[in-house]
Amino acid sequence: MEPAIDFNTCQQSYPYTPFQIIGGKSNYVVRKGTVVYLPVYVLDPYPPMPGKYPLKDTQCDQNEPSCYNGPIGSSSSVRTYFFDKSGYGFYDIGIYVDGTYNKLSQGHVVGVNSPLIDGTQAYIVAGAFVKPMTPGAHTLGFRGYVDGAAGKWNFDIPSLYTVNVK
Repeated sequence: MEPAIDFNTCQQSYPYTPFQIIGGKSNYVVRKGTVVYLPVYVLDPYPPMPGKYPLKDTQCDQNEPSCYNGPIGSSSSVRTYFFDKSGYGFYDIGIYVDGTYNKLSQGHVVGVNSPLIDGTQAYIVAGAFVKPMTPGAHTLGFRGYVDGAAGKWNFDIPSLYTVNVK
């Protein structure tokens, strides 16, 4: 399991990549040797934003619509916001591969300054690359537990996607 990178889109169709992006449908067929990318959770800067969203321009009043699309701040401010109780407050987030849970680290959370189809210019994503799997059917899923300025809640979906490796 490798950390997330600055790659995510919310487009109708994904661009060509050397890896399979998981999301939007439940079943995938990939060739042997294919890496898959599983985004787990995306935070955008639109209200309500619990805590202080980590925009680069810290002087910007986050209640002003013009601030929603400001560039994301440093990696450390992004990770603090994502994991700290004063921010969003994730304390456990990860992915399941064939029922085995793999906890994501701070390195799996990135700030992305790249536009989405909905007009969002910057966002935060937690995700991971999964190493090539053996031929056959595999399941992927994810979970997250939050206790911070975003409230106290969780999601736990061990088998959301099926990946058939040919």
